[in-house]
Amino acid sequence: MNLKLMINIKDIDSEGNVTNEKEFEANSLVKGFIGLLCAQTNMESPSVQKTDSNSSTFSDDVRNFRFESAAGSIATGIVVGTGTNAVDIDDYGLQTIVAHGVGAGQLQYAIMELATGYTVSGSDAYFEIRRAVNNNSGGDITINEIGLYSLGYNGYVVCIDRTLSTTTVTNGNGKVITYKFQVTV
Repeated sequence: MNLKLMINIKDIDSEGNVTNEKEFEANSLVKGFIGLLCAQTNMESPSVQKTDSNSSTFSDDVRNFRFESAAGSIATGIVVGTGTNAVDIDDYGLQTIVAHGVGAGQLQYAIMELATGYTVSGSDAYFEIRRAVNNNSGGDITINEIGLYSLGYNGYVVCIDRTLSTTTVTNGNGKVITYKFQVTV
């Protein structure tokens, strides 16, 4: 069995057309992922570091991998940033998250689109989650880091992935960022 986490980025022009697309493997599951997985699969309650840098004990009897997020929220789901520091297993969040809004250096985050099930194709099984970000800030914004924040036990938020990938969101345009959780047997 092989678990892969893929990221797909589609460039969207001001008319909603896809103008470019790239897909690559997320290269940076961080220790928050293992902490939540441990909570979900074991009869213990591990201490996991949250995006606020504090650690809390996570219960094994609740759902810890929740990615829902309202439009405008950067607390959970797919988030982007401008940080360039190398990824470290101890990362608990993005280095420099891009705020929601239309001001200088801000992006508009759409609601998270969540999978309603999974797909089996040959020896692969996968599901996808996605989020659009739009740039109406008046200037171009360079994204250098993409993260996935999971809502878990007691409302705690944990970063499970921080991947470095440079892409520019030109003013007046947007991106659709998709995470694909894929298992191959």
